[in-house]
Amino acid sequence: MESCLFCASQFDPKTNKPEHVLLNAFGGKVTVSNLICSDCNGRLGGEIDRPLAEGFEFLRNMFILKKGDGQSPPTIVDRSDDGRQRRLKPGLVVNSRTADPVSRYFYDKEGNRHIEIKGHENAIPSMKSKLAEEIASKEGPSKEEILASIEDIEVIQTSEQEYIEKTMSFDSGGIEGMRSLMKSAILLFARQSPATRLFAASPFMEHARKFVSDGSEEQDLWWYDHHIPPQIPQLSELFGPLFNLFVVFNHPKRGLMAYIRTYNIGAMRLQLSNKKFPRRHVPVHLVSNPIDRTWSENVDGIDDLVNWVIANGPNPPGEDKTATRHMEHMIMEANQITGSNIQINRKIV
Repeated sequence: MESCLFCASQFDPKTNKPEHVLLNAFGGKVTVSNLICSDCNGRLGGEIDRPLAEGFEFLRNMFILKKGDGQSPPTIVDRSDDGRQRRLKPGLVVNSRTADPVSRYFYDKEGNRHIEIKGHENAIPSMKSKLAEEIASKEGPSKEEILASIEDIEVIQTSEQEYIEKTMSFDSGGIEGMRSLMKSAILLFARQSPATRLFAASPFMEHARKFVSDGSEEQDLWWYDHHIPPQIPQLSELFGPLFNLFVVFNHPKRGLMAYIRTYNIGAMRLQLSNKKFPRRHVPVHLVSNPIDRTWSENVDGIDDLVNWVIANGPNPPGEDKTATRHMEHMIMEANQITGSNIQINRKIV
């Protein structure tokens, strides 16, 4: 029997539900079945993993990024200020409905027939056909004659092109998203060996585990980092512009930490323990390419990246626009690789 890292309950790994180290929604394919029980797996999936995944739905839709298990990217449903509900299928393909479509006819006091049609441009032919059929059934002329008489009437067409040009933003899911990333870092570290598993379950990492489990003890456990390490171009070349990176390492003063980049857009530093772990076991890392859903745990240059992260503290957002320029360039490269070729006004926050 094994014990869950987050609730300490015992379970049988043979019947336990596997948990993704990197979220399935992010393209993660590495799973563990002996570190977290099915109850915690299910509860935390809805409580902390879902907010993190939802924060990147627009990007996953835009570049048609499948889940790690091959499931399709999300369809985005949005209702704007004009009352129309829009559905964006993967690749930002518009499939929308109008909240108030109008297809009617009436007669004025002089007996003149008036026709009013309002709806999405793709639905106009169908709306005309149905209205002609209705008039023909009540007044006698054939449907074809009615259609011919209303062919040139003025209709109000609505187009969804302006929606594709909306501001694009990404959200890490707030505190819940940070808890999800912390969970992934703990699982990545714990799965390396019996020694790392024992350390992950010890009091040395209790604060990190409690943060994942119930959101407590969050103070000074994570920081956003807007630095762009010099190793990023090499990693982009190997794993695509949208790569996900998890590295667990020893900091000489802070202890066991994690450095995480999500979709190569934003980075976080997480405090796993105030105590360092024996050097021979760290750093450990996982890097994935969500475009083709490949991953690796053997990448040269990780030590250089860790040394750079240690030497350069977290960089808060400010006047330096390097991070924004990097993200814009990365999105342009992803456009070319995935064939999206979508022109949008970028404002990334």
